[in-house]
Amino acid sequence: MIVSKEQIVADLRDQGHGEAADKVERDLPADVDTVKHADWLKDLDFREEAFKLSGEYYSK
Repeated sequence: MIVSKEQIVADLRDQGHGEAADKVERDLPADVDTVKHADWLKDLDFREEAFKLSGEYYSK
């Protein structure tokens, strides 16, 4: 699944994880492949299912 970096950053900031959001902005591409970056996102407690349910993602 491909998720917009902006959506991940917004989700993290909404959860009060400003430092993690800053790290995402610095280190990940604009289109984040959740498979390719799975280990990286796991450290952030990224909730892929939340994006699937809300429709706030896109796939290429």
